Amino acid sequence: MNHVLTKFHKAYMVYPNQFSVNHEYYQKNVEFHDYKVYFSDDLDDYQDSMSGAKVVMFGHLVHTKNSELNYDEIFSQLLSHEIDSYEFLEEMSFYNGRYALFLECDEQLYIYNDATSFLSLYYHADLPVYASHSELLKQLIEQLYNIDCEQIAYKSNGFLDYSKYKNIYKFNANTRLNMTQQKIKRIYPIKSYEEKSAEDVYSLIDNEIKESVKYLFGLDKKVLCSVTAGHDSKVSLSYIKDHTDRVNFFTYTKNIEELENNAVAQIYRIDELIAQKLASNLNLNHTLFNMDNLPIKPKLNEDYDLYETSHSIKLINYYSD
Repeated sequence: MNHVLTKFHKAYMVYPNQFSVNHEYYQKNVEFHDYKVYFSDDLDDYQDSMSGAKVVMFGHLVHTKNSELNYDEIFSQLLSHEIDSYEFLEEMSFYNGRYALFLECDEQLYIYNDATSFLSLYYHADLPVYASHSELLKQLIEQLYNIDCEQIAYKSNGFLDYSKYKNIYKFNANTRLNMTQQKIKRIYPIKSYEEKSAEDVYSLIDNEIKESVKYLFGLDKKVLCSVTAGHDSKVSLSYIKDHTDRVNFFTYTKNIEELENNAVAQIYRIDELIAQKLASNLNLNHTLFNMDNLPIKPKLNEDYDLYETSHSIKLINYYSD
């Protein structure tokens, strides 16, 4: 049966083997002992078996101690430790990126995600079915189980682990999910809290950021970087100073004179002034654009309601272009 499922970008869905969903968009797949995983063609994937485990990863991952390690080396190193041991979790704490990592070992299927849940996972409180988007999960539940999912909010806006549907939740970072047993376990932090000086923190993360930058510019993909008057922009520029000729920098603004909040209007004015000075002094490939003057694509207006985020639709429209 060819079910009607929304075609989300970089999407995946997981459901028990006894079900079958035939869909023209979600054709790529992988099978585990108890589950099938189907995913969209634009979602990068890595698959292998090693150390008695089946490894499947979606997205991108970089080891911040050594960005030149390939995935075979990264996961071979990880699986030399017992799953969820201190050594295992300490090794995983040096992973940066946007990913969902599936590990099947001893007929148990585990999933770990990146530290910010950029590549999201949604799950149901009772049913063994999962998806990258709450809307996609809702559609799967209705089709596989013939259960209506009650909508309780327009969007969750990232509030805790809630979604806009009753009994559908977002899987949070710093936890791992045993899909076989349908149990969530908190795995971070693994060290006791201690205070450190700014110098100590800098010495810890400086090389990790440098390795992440090295990885980013080794992907041979278009790189976008926003520039504002804030400290974040200056820190970003300092780390990518050797690559600025390969970056498309941008600053977004609005119709400032129409803003009712004077403080917000002043922030936009300062951003415009400082960003353009930075771009001129550093010879950046920079674009200043007014979000209010960009027409929103009709298809984006339709799709926007399907997501949980309230991130600016005008900025999403710009990223899309």
